[in-house]
Amino acid sequence: MPDDTDADRARRRRALLWVVPLLVLLIGGLCAVTLAVGGYALRTMTGG
Repeated sequence: MPDDTDADRARRRRALLWVVPLLVLLIGGLCAVTLAVGGYALRTMTGG
């Protein structure tokens, strides 16, 4: 039984190693898009 829990723990750790970078990339991409759209909107609104 301890072997099973160890395997589950390792699997969970491996899943986290995949999920965390994906989440960071996703959030970073959303922030970049938001900043780009916001900057474009500001430029068009200010006429410059």
